[in-house]
Amino acid sequence: MNFGKIQRQYIHSRKRHFYHSVRCVWLSTTGATAVEYGLLAGLVALGIAGGLGVLADLVNMIFELIGTSVGGVADNIATE
Repeated sequence: MNFGKIQRQYIHSRKRHFYHSVRCVWLSTTGATAVEYGLLAGLVALGIAGGLGVLADLVNMIFELIGTSVGGVADNIATE
């Protein structure tokens, strides 16, 4: 029996199996949708975070305006 030939055939079959596995993983698109949804969710979160920063400044300015207006009315009522 020629063990060298058997060993070469075994190594060749293992290499073919490895290359086939790598090719299947490389060409697989099953996880692509999940990755795309993850990227979209990240972009939406960044947009919300940026929008909340601008909105927080605007709301703070409105409350300060209301506070000074109410404070002025309260001062006028107290002096009358």
